[in-house]
Amino acid sequence: MSKVKFFALAFLPILIISSFILIYPSKTDAVKLNSKECVDCHVSKKITASAIRDWQLSKHYEAEVGCADCHIPVKEAVKEIHESKSNCEDKRVRRLVSPKNCAQCHEDKVNEFERGKHALAWVAMMAMPTTKDQPSVLIEGEKGCGGCHRIGRDEGKCDACHTRHRF
Repeated sequence: MSKVKFFALAFLPILIISSFILIYPSKTDAVKLNSKECVDCHVSKKITASAIRDWQLSKHYEAEVGCADCHIPVKEAVKEIHESKSNCEDKRVRRLVSPKNCAQCHEDKVNEFERGKHALAWVAMMAMPTTKDQPSVLIEGEKGCGGCHRIGRDEGKCDACHTRHRF
């Protein structure tokens, strides 16, 4: 066998593997590319720059969690999440994030919350006889008492305590 054929056969597998590594993005790159459309749109409209920055500095970013993983509600999310406000051109996207989305990776933490007293915070506030006398902007607007008790609203809001994009 000639030296040329030997080197060609010996190095062909290396060339093939190298080309896959160079041509196909890693999963991290895929998440970045999938979120790139979101980020580009937000940047072009000059909205939520701090949220983008926080996400890029977060462990979620490092763990390959993209925009859609959180902002497109899973089927199991409550109706209020599915019907919540969205200004996004992609009508699947919601501003609110469901704990059911969080549970995809943090099932133990979501279950722990559901078993605890904080899960009942909204119900407890609404059960208080004086709540009905409060201005709705304080309660429904999640100000005043509602600011803390919202943790139990809409199946439990992780971002009632955790920062939204940095965690």
